[in-house]
Amino acid sequence: MMALFGLMVLSSYFEREHFFEALTRLFLLKARSPFDVLLRVCGSAAVLSALFTNDTTCVMMTPVVVRLCLKQNFPMLPYLLALATCANVGSSMTPIGNPQNIIIASFSGITFLSFLKYLTAATVASMALNAALLSVFLFVHRRMFRPASVEGGNPPTPLPGEVSSPELKPKRALDAGSGCEGGDVELQPVSSDSGPAAVVVAGEAAARSSSTSAEESLLGTPYEEQPTAIPEPAQHADEATNVVPAPGAEPRPVVDWISRHCPERLVQLWTAYAFRVAIVATVVGIMACFLAGLHLGWTCLAGASLLIACDAVLNGRDAYAILPCVDWLLLLFFGGLFVTIRGAFNSGIPLELFDAVKPYLRLDTAAGVAVYCAFLLAASNVLSNVPTILLLSPFIPQLGNANRAWMLAAFVSTVAGNLTLVGSVANLIVAEHSAPHYQLTFLRYLPYGFPSTCVITALGAVLVVACT
Repeated sequence: MMALFGLMVLSSYFEREHFFEALTRLFLLKARSPFDVLLRVCGSAAVLSALFTNDTTCVMMTPVVVRLCLKQNFPMLPYLLALATCANVGSSMTPIGNPQNIIIASFSGITFLSFLKYLTAATVASMALNAALLSVFLFVHRRMFRPASVEGGNPPTPLPGEVSSPELKPKRALDAGSGCEGGDVELQPVSSDSGPAAVVVAGEAAARSSSTSAEESLLGTPYEEQPTAIPEPAQHADEATNVVPAPGAEPRPVVDWISRHCPERLVQLWTAYAFRVAIVATVVGIMACFLAGLHLGWTCLAGASLLIACDAVLNGRDAYAILPCVDWLLLLFFGGLFVTIRGAFNSGIPLELFDAVKPYLRLDTAAGVAVYCAFLLAASNVLSNVPTILLLSPFIPQLGNANRAWMLAAFVSTVAGNLTLVGSVANLIVAEHSAPHYQLTFLRYLPYGFPSTCVITALGAVLVVACT
């Protein structure tokens, strides 16, 4: 719970300072061909999900992918599939990539570095295979649903599942006054008489009218990265040094001292960049602590507390500015889930079921590994992956090779989310946030999700067994 809370706070700060958007745009810089863009979406989704959880990655990347597809007239289905599936596969590599891996790291005591050692090969190979399968899917999809040529300025006929809406306007789910500019991003279609299709996702500012850079030619109009306007510098030195704090503002000793000796514009620029440097330094420090083998939960909580303190010193915001961004309902859900699972164990039913299937779960044989992976794949889609891990956690050490059992559970339960649209929350996030422009339904997802997940699970399981 501490690790999940800390990661939520860290992700909220990254989102508020537009780090996710900047990283995504950096990954997609100078990408031109549809296959090049597809591979970049796969890579960026995998990397970001391994560091900031798959759900957060899908929330932040879906609007960018939608805008890219509309700008370049790409078919949305392959790119949405790439985002959802690669976010799930990439998140399996680290103990902070998704909630079930956090639980496995907590119960098993396996360190961050050991996670990487056991799962890096399986994750990288699975990502490569998934990217190859997606490339084939994109090729077939483009051949089957080639858009008609545009003549006389008329837009092409939408592909199956695409919704014809020419423009989008930004909408933020959270109150702007809370100090959290992130949160779930919802895209709403609005009518327009002219102009190309574009998607604009912004914090609190409207999109720029035009752009000439290479990345803007790919993604269209970029986001505004200035949530508040910076005032003009004072005309005289004595005016610049007499900075009067606003009524009710939080005391900022460091900033107030600097403001008495520097122009106000310079002060605001300094505080903005200083806080962003503090965020990057905190993330680097957290990763160093993970690699050193420190406790996962306490490390995440310490990093979150440090950023809250830096936000108070540099920006004058207290904890109430960021705490609304935390998904308290999700934390409450996990708390209730722990109680429910404990009640199920007290009933004795899970123990009887495990005794019945234990003879078939021998991890020293190929048949036993296959049965174990098939059981995890099915249970993760029927019960969901987090309850499955919670139910199995007391019995996994009894399967012989404990490290192999834990790592197979981490990899298979995560990749199992790609089997169907409802198998992972990340899939549902992608479907919901792209709904104004593409209806990613269960039946549209299944033809790629089901076979690719089975193949990727088999490959990954072989590599996990080889590494453990």
